[in-house]
Amino acid sequence: MKNKAFDRSYDYFIAHQNQLAGDHHGEVVVIQNGRVEDYFESERDACLAAKGKHPAGTYIIRKCIGPDEERKVIVRSRAWS
Repeated sequence: MKNKAFDRSYDYFIAHQNQLAGDHHGEVVVIQNGRVEDYFESERDACLAAKGKHPAGTYIIRKCIGPDEERKVIVRSRAWS
């Protein structure tokens, strides 16, 4: 089952990643339903703010860094099968 709100937020981040990294490098962004909600100094602050405002699964929290600065992480879980 696809989560359209999450997908819109992720797609927005990918499409605007370079701009976000240039304008807010190192900050943490909350994107909800394909729209920037706010920027924070830490993942913890972003998580607490988003958790209090939005239902789980409708937003993403990402650090504003360029694609070349990212580390790839592979997560394997039977829950996603």
